Amino acid sequence: MNRPADPDLPNSPGGGGRHFVQLLADLLADPRVRDELVHSPQELFARYELTVPEQRSLEAVNMQQLEEQAQSLIRKRWHAVARLIPDTIGSGPQKEMRSLFEFYATRHWPGDFRRHWLDAHEFLRFLDANDLPYANAGEKKKLSRIFG
Repeated sequence: MNRPADPDLPNSPGGGGRHFVQLLADLLADPRVRDELVHSPQELFARYELTVPEQRSLEAVNMQQLEEQAQSLIRKRWHAVARLIPDTIGSGPQKEMRSLFEFYATRHWPGDFRRHWLDAHEFLRFLDANDLPYANAGEKKKLSRIFG
């Protein structure tokens, strides 16, 4: 699949074929895509090259339920990452750490079979890249040995 087509929507595909399943995943992963479904559905449908039946099925989606499901997945990721890097998660105010993770999680969605470990590693990198003082050195070292 040729991706991304739109630098402001990093999960958007570009190029041929239908991408209905990818759009479903992107709707759960990215609040910007959910917003586009509400405000610019025809542009979204065109970018993902959806058929008319696929478009109709998405038009029937209950947005509140979609948002609740998306938040549920973020919470599951948060709990998995918190178990893997507890010192990092505990190093700052819980509300701030949760907010930072939610921001990170809407822009990064690991697909690897080691997704929880990868999520923890990428969250540590996100903290460092944004000069946030929370990433625990020991946890960074441990995950760097795994992911390089």
